[in-house]
Amino acid sequence: MSEIICTYKLDDRLRAHPMDRGHFYDEQIAEFKKNGKPTRAVGIFNVLLLTERGEVILQKRSRNKRHNPYLIDKTVGGHIQYGDTVFYTAMVECVQELKIPAVVLRENEDFGRTLEILSHSLESAAVLELVDNNIYEIDNFFDGERISIAKNMWLFLGVYGGSVKPMDREASGVLYYEFDVLKDEMKKMPQLFTPDLHFIINKYEDKIKGMFNHLKSK
Repeated sequence: MSEIICTYKLDDRLRAHPMDRGHFYDEQIAEFKKNGKPTRAVGIFNVLLLTERGEVILQKRSRNKRHNPYLIDKTVGGHIQYGDTVFYTAMVECVQELKIPAVVLRENEDFGRTLEILSHSLESAAVLELVDNNIYEIDNFFDGERISIAKNMWLFLGVYGGSVKPMDREASGVLYYEFDVLKDEMKKMPQLFTPDLHFIINKYEDKIKGMFNHLKSK
């Protein structure tokens, strides 16, 4: 069944163009092998959930995934279907992939207020904040080959304290890492983690630490 996703020109991250998912990757893999660089970007949302105990919640990807199979990855992530908003996508995918209801917010002020209001309900729902949207080139492994893919990425950081139930075949398991332990393992055994997760932890370490500090001060 065809899956129509959002793709973007590299100089315009705001205007989405529809494209079949398989066609996009076939085209971009071929372009990278021919010219060494991507020619268009794919719309991606990523969610990294933290706990009040100082942990990061991660997924281990299924062996059946076309790219980055069986590697440890962010909490939730995926493509944005053409016609859907990224906020709708993040909310729905949290439920579909991990059975986590999510409140998705755009502004830091709203996030802080909502987190305070729902502080006693974080076992029932996650609270997410959009922290970045931009186009980045990030490597992925396709059949063992490292291919650079341009991603128009929306990143959400959030807090959740309840149980996680990964969907069959979507993930091989869920892992809870203390942040310092995660960084140490990623340094010692980088091959166990997706390039996406390396990118997120390296680029947004200060934001992640800031959120942990906020949770400690509550």
